[in-house]
Amino acid sequence: MPTSLMIVHLALWSAVLTPPCTDLPPGGWSVEDLPVAETSERACLDVIVAPDGLLVVAVARPIGVVQVAVQKGADWTVENPVNASGCPRLDLDQGVVRLAVPTEGGVLLARREGQAWESTLVPVTGGLWTPLPDGRVRTVDAGPFGETLVVHDSDTAQDDVVPLPGTPIGGNHLDLRSLTVSAGGSTHVLFQRNGHRTLEYATNTDGAWSFDVVEALQVDPPKTYDESFHGPVSLPLVVDALERAHVAYRLRPSMKLAYATNRSGSWLRTVVAHGAPISLTVNLRLAPDDTPWLAYQYVATGDLAVATPIDGAWKTVLVDALDTAGNLRALASGPDGRWHVVYTRTGWGAFPDYYLHAVQHAVSVPCEARRRP
Repeated sequence: MPTSLMIVHLALWSAVLTPPCTDLPPGGWSVEDLPVAETSERACLDVIVAPDGLLVVAVARPIGVVQVAVQKGADWTVENPVNASGCPRLDLDQGVVRLAVPTEGGVLLARREGQAWESTLVPVTGGLWTPLPDGRVRTVDAGPFGETLVVHDSDTAQDDVVPLPGTPIGGNHLDLRSLTVSAGGSTHVLFQRNGHRTLEYATNTDGAWSFDVVEALQVDPPKTYDESFHGPVSLPLVVDALERAHVAYRLRPSMKLAYATNRSGSWLRTVVAHGAPISLTVNLRLAPDDTPWLAYQYVATGDLAVATPIDGAWKTVLVDALDTAGNLRALASGPDGRWHVVYTRTGWGAFPDYYLHAVQHAVSVPCEARRRP
């Protein structure tokens, strides 16, 4: 066989023998310890990637301090921007990394300008909250007898009082599950009524409030408690640039993971994980093309997994299969297309080490780095 034909022949065989590289390959994750102090099972964390590739991780510590680990290139630095004991949230405010932490009297908003943090306290009372641009905070709370939603911005004195349709005589016991504000400024709320398993959705995307049912009679009841936080669990709700909502939740009684979106105009629901029961806390983020990514934990094994739809079907891979991944985790993607999962790993030492959790960082390995030479 001529040499040129042999080279082509071997290349074809290499293409056949080399499996296609997707974003979810076995072993496609690199895991490292974060240089932050260990935290407790009741703490929480978040992660974000800035447009310039800066990776920022916020971890709440049991001593009332939020530590922030910042990675630029291969180097990590640890900072302590605020003294607060609430669950930190990270977002981008006009391209600048911002940290929001609930504390006594309101919400601390801290912006990272260069390598320095500047913080301010925004007064907030009750209900769910989410940070807005320019140092504002939006809240939603239940009105009297659960008959209304009360939406309020911190820079105004006026409330937006939203009557709920179908309110029974005597009112509702209203459980607010999630609040998100889109890039266009519209409000999106998930809630349940009277302890029922029906998950409802409200939004003012079109200028007037509208209501819909996300999932009927199958969602975890609102007073289900998570073992890590010892409190009601907030459901992940993400809104894309086209004002379409994406929701993840656990079904009952199967305890399987479900995902729903109204991107087609009506709610489309799919079961993501058909296997073993999952934990209560689920993380949901969108890729730049609005493809959903989910991070969750299997209850029986403690394994940490991520899932995303590929070619029309949900694909799942284990990120950490050491059976010690904690219930605390966060998920983010960067401009280079890589995904980052930050999570705690349960300690197994003697008291008090048993109650301390190391913080891990797993990053997906690009396809090019995994292909055979």
